[in-house]
Amino acid sequence: MVRVYDSIYSNVDQATMNILANLFGDNCNVEMGESPKQQGRADCGVFAIATATSLAHDKTPGRFRQEAMDSTC
Repeated sequence: MVRVYDSIYSNVDQATMNILANLFGDNCNVEMGESPKQQGRADCGVFAIATATSLAHDKTPGRFRQEAMDSTC
């Protein structure tokens, strides 16, 4: 089973399904993991890092406060 976490979209598009099928085989089950949704498109990197960190610590991705995650340098 492949779980996809996405902070923008709520379902997996066909192009992504094709990539996952190439990587894991045609019979892989794909489901969307629960992920906080971001506003706009500028903070996808920080959402990806926050989600990966949560999963690495065996935690379900929580409610990230977008205003607390500054993506500017």
